[in-house]
Formats: sequence, C-alpha cells, structure tokens
Amino acid sequence: MTGGAAETVRPPRIVAWEVTRRCILKCKHCRGASADSVYQGELDASECMAFIEKLASWASPMIIFTGGEPLLRPDIWILLEKAAASGFKTALATCGGPVDPGTARRIKESGISRVSVSLDGATAGTHDAFRCVDGAFDAALRGIRNLKAAGVEFQVNTTISRHNRAELPAIAALAADLGATAFDCFLLVPTGRGMDLAAWELSAEEYETTLEWIADLKDSLPLEIRVTCAPHYQRILARRGESRPAGDRGAPKGCLGGKSFVFVSHTGDVQICGFLAKSAGNLRDFGLDLRRIWEESDFLADIRNTDRYGGKCGICGFRRICGGCRARAFAVNGDFLSEEPFCTHNPEAEKPECGGNRASTSGGSAPPAPLPLRGEPDGGEAPLRGGSSQAPGFREKLLSMLESGFPLVPDPLSDVARNIGSSIEEVSAAADELLRTGVIRRIGPVFDARSLGFSSTLVMGSVPRESVERAAQLINAHPEVTHNYLRNHEKNLWFTVIAPSEARIGEIIAGILEALPEGEFASLPALKVFKIDARFAGGSAVASRRNSGIAELSNREKELAAALESGFRLSGKPFEEAGKRAGMSGDEAIALVESWISSGIVRRFGAVLSHVRMGFKANGMCVFDVESCAEEEAGNAASVSAAVTHCYTRTRKPGWRYNLYAMAHGMRREEIEAFANGIRRIPGVKAHEILYSDKELKKSAMRFFGKKSEA
Repeated sequence: MTGGAAETVRPPRIVAWEVTRRCILKCKHCRGASADSVYQGELDASECMAFIEKLASWASPMIIFTGGEPLLRPDIWILLEKAAASGFKTALATCGGPVDPGTARRIKESGISRVSVSLDGATAGTHDAFRCVDGAFDAALRGIRNLKAAGVEFQVNTTISRHNRAELPAIAALAADLGATAFDCFLLVPTGRGMDLAAWELSAEEYETTLEWIADLKDSLPLEIRVTCAPHYQRILARRGESRPAGDRGAPKGCLGGKSFVFVSHTGDVQICGFLAKSAGNLRDFGLDLRRIWEESDFLADIRNTDRYGGKCGICGFRRICGGCRARAFAVNGDFLSEEPFCTHNPEAEKPECGGNRASTSGGSAPPAPLPLRGEPDGGEAPLRGGSSQAPGFREKLLSMLESGFPLVPDPLSDVARNIGSSIEEVSAAADELLRTGVIRRIGPVFDARSLGFSSTLVMGSVPRESVERAAQLINAHPEVTHNYLRNHEKNLWFTVIAPSEARIGEIIAGILEALPEGEFASLPALKVFKIDARFAGGSAVASRRNSGIAELSNREKELAAALESGFRLSGKPFEEAGKRAGMSGDEAIALVESWISSGIVRRFGAVLSHVRMGFKANGMCVFDVESCAEEEAGNAASVSAAVTHCYTRTRKPGWRYNLYAMAHGMRREEIEAFANGIRRIPGVKAHEILYSDKELKKSAMRFFGKKSEA
C-alpha cells in the first residue's frame, strides 16, 4: 500500500456486498462454490454496521446486497434499514426462491430500488440443470411474480454459456413478458465451480457474435439491455457509433472493476469484482474503512492504469472504454494485467498502413453485425420444428447439444435427455429420426488432419459444361476427395483433397489433369487458418487447442479412433462398445477422447449436421482480394460472423486475384451478400466475389483410421 495520489481517486459508484456466502442452490458457475451451510468468519452485525457508517461518511455509492443468497442472512433487514437510513440507494440480488408474498412486501418497505433474479434458461430443464436444484426455475418465477405484485422493480440476469446460448431470444422475451425493467447478460467467467465449465465456455468468436446479437436486441425489446463481464461490448457499440455516456439505455461502460465498482466479500476482502479472487486488502485490517483500501492499494492502482495492460490489450485503442475482463485474464493466463483471452479484436489492424485512411475507432465504416445466432428465427421460417408432442424448441435444443455439447459420459442418451428436460424415449426417437432423414450425417469425432500428419488443399477447376458430369465422376472416385461442389462461376468445380502427403495430393491432381485435358485445375493450399467451425445448431463446442506437432497414436488408440469415426447412435453405451473393439473400457475410451480434444487432435466431438437440411439453402464461398497488411483484420472480421464456418488465406494464382476465402451459409442469399459487402468495406480489401453452390457433387467424412464411407 502506498499513499501518494489518494486525493485523485474518485470513490466507487457501486459497491457489491456479499453479505453471506450461504446459498440454497448449487450453481455450476458459482464463483464462491457456495453451499447451504453456515460460513465461519463472515462479518458480524456490528462490523457490518460500522462498515456502512464509515462508507456513508466518505461516499454515496449504490450498494448491491448479494451473496450467496442474501435473504438467508438473519439480520439482512437490519442491514437494509441501516443502509437506507444512511442515504444509500440499495439493490438486492436473489435467486427468487425465498421471495414469498410477505418477503416481497418487506423488500418494498425497505426501500430497495431494484431486485435482480437470475433465469439461466427459458425452461425449467435448462435453468434447473445449471442451478443444480430441481424446481429452481419455478421458484424463481414465483419470486418474480411476488415482486411484481408488491410493486418492486426487478430485472432478469442470465449467465450465458454453451448450455443456453440458443435460448437467449426466448429468455429475453420471457423477461419482457414478466415485466422486467432490464435484461442483464453475464458472460461466464471460469472461476470457483466455473473452473470446471471449460466445456460450457463460449469461444472468442462466439462471444463476439453473442455481443453483436445483444447490441441488436436493445432496439427490439421494451426494456434496458445490459452486459456484465464482457467489457468488449463497449467496443462493439463504439464501432456502431452508439457509445453513449454511462447510464444511457443499453450503453454500459467496459470493465468497471477497481475503477468505479468494488466487491466486498463475506469475510471483508475487497476485490475489483467477485470473479477475481485477489484481495486489495481486508476491511478488518483497515478499521472497516473502505476508503483507505480504495485509495491506497497498489493492486487497484495497477488495475486503473490501462497503460500497464499486456498483450494486445496494452496497444488497443479501445482499452480505456473497454479494459478487457481482468478476471478472465487472470483465470486463463494467470496474470490480471494480461490481455483479455476471449476477444477477437486485432488492434494491429487499426494501424493505417495500407488501403488509405482507416475508419475512426469511434464509429465509421465497419463490417455489419453478424447474422442471428444459429437456429434463431430471423424473420423467416425456423428450419426445424418439434412435433405436436414436443415442447417448443425441443429439436433445436437437441441438435444444439448433440452438435456442440455431446456429453462424454457412459450413457450420453440419459445425459442429453436430462439436460434438455425431456424423456429418454423421446430423445432417442428424435435422434434416430434425425439420423434417418439425414439432418444428422453422423455422430462422432471430427479429427484435425494436420495433427494426424495429413496434408490438405482446395482445388479450383474449370471444365466445359458438357464435361462436368464426367469430371465429377473422375474426381469423386478418389477416396481422398471429401467435398466437391459445382459453383456458379467460370471456375465451376471446387473440391477438397486430404491425403497422407503433399506428394499424394500432387499425384491426384496430375491424374485428373491427364484424364481431363479440356479442364484446368490449380491447387490452393491454406496459408493461414482463421476459422474451422462447421456447426449449424447454435451451440458452442468445447474449445480445443491446436496441436503443436504430429500426434503419435498407439495401435490401441488407432483402433478406438477407427471405431469412433465410423459414427454411432445415441442409444446404449457407445463408448463402452467402441472401447471393446480397442481392448479398453468405456471409461478409458472417454478419457482418451477428452485428451484428444484437449490436445487438438479432435476439433470437437458430436453430431455432424447437413446444413441444407437445417435450412441453410444459401451457401456461398466468398473470396476477397486483400492487401497483405489487411489480411488479419479481414480474416478476423469474417471469422466472428455466425454465417462463416471456414475462413482461410490461400495462395494466389495467375489470373485469380483472391487470397481470403470465407465459406458462408444463410437462409437467403441476401444474408451472404450483406456479410461479403461488410468485409469489402474494410480498408485494404480491394475486390470480392461470391461463388454459390449450384450442386453438391460429393460430401463425405474423411476416414483417417479405417475404410472410407459416405457421411
């Protein structure tokens, strides 16, 4: 602690006070891993009263009484009355369960300005699975209705992760229907019990897409839209020219922790927020005087000095209005001053090195917002609907979980049914029907070719119209050719080749050229991969890191891989059955798959869906001519779009000027065109074309470990 410039530090505007850590729920994401038990060392009544008095003598922030469940503290009403009598504006954060009609009236009488209640799903199945207590959703709704009846203003909070991202439109609509004043979206921070939720965490690209969607939401719902634990939302608003002073509707500032917001724990530790468990000092050591810690802490001084931030946050032009999430930086990187790990923005691209003057970072030209979250209504027909016996959104939730959150457990069918709030029989029948009709091509691992030592390329071909059918037959006969499309362009045949070596790829192309002398073919290998994420059901996959080298698999591991990549049905114990073929138990098979995902050998495990049968009828390969100094910005901008599944830079060829490729999918061509036009406006992007798919000539799964078969 140092004194120095204490007089220049403004008091906090908001104090979040964890008056108890005790809670009746067991939430998967809980930063404090709270339980329904008495916690030792909590500030007692006299200490709490002294804290309120000393705070009132220095500042007048809003006090948010939180927990745990604050209503479980026996003297909570005394503390609320003391805060009100001291002139503080107060708020209360509750799970809603303890709010019966009498409690709601008492909340009203205590002068609390607003109550927040969390809804982490639009249905009991989703919410209760996250809160780990049956009936939690219904209890929250009862509490909300009691608050409304008592005339208490309330808001709905939602922690967003893989489990509920597809339900966000329904949750927002529910908040509005209930009469909430605000909808506050919290982006998951992996702390406390949340450290075990890596599989539920959104990727950086999905964070960006979600925040873009939230920014659009404020214009369509009659309530305040807020975002917490995602300070880069302020950058998105600034890019749109919508950044407004703090307090304006829908325009929260970036990370306020340690600057105008402070968190006080149940034992008196002072933190920048509840998610960064690093104490700036304990109230008991400073005479219960928050001012001394707030003004003298070296830790807080570091947090306030954005020029000390590392990585790309340190050079970012948005760092003073965003700041990045310090808690997420600490949780992922082990350094609270390091860069925000879930931000796609590339500050190097702000430098005006090519293509003329760049747009101002406070607005100006920028790519348009990405398409709606996958699987959401966009003004047209939803691609999939449940049957009359199924709850609304049943199939969408099922597909999202099978595609992006397939449970690596001995009995995945039961786990899926429990998580989406349905019966085993209904889930099994629906999954079988989706497989039978081709909506699901297969269920299994998606291996990373490079990690297994394979080479790949995209081949551009041009053949006369009368030769297309013969050319397709010759090309498709090669098992190494996985995808082949006829596109509406002079360069009309485009196919991918995955082979054990570059030499084998060369042999295949040479053989095609020899058999089709009337055609022209050129290999366009990828120079840089920005995105590979062929998912269409609105979920978010477990993020795997890219394997740094070629994996060496044992014979038993190869046997398991061969058993899994052929695909399996949801019923029974598929991992046990696959494991038997490799001479291992089901648990060993699951552990091995988890290690493959962690190392990047497997990009994801789950359902591979047919985008056409999912309703994505407009499929265009968008190609751009981009100056080298703008490749990063354009590639990153394309990758954050929910429309894009693949994005690469590739080698240029004589007579073919394009070097950036983005495969985009939409319900209508207008969506693809809007995306491409947005990228085209980035300085340094000189031209673009969209090559739409006229016909799918071949689409198969690459078999790395066994006989190749159509997917």
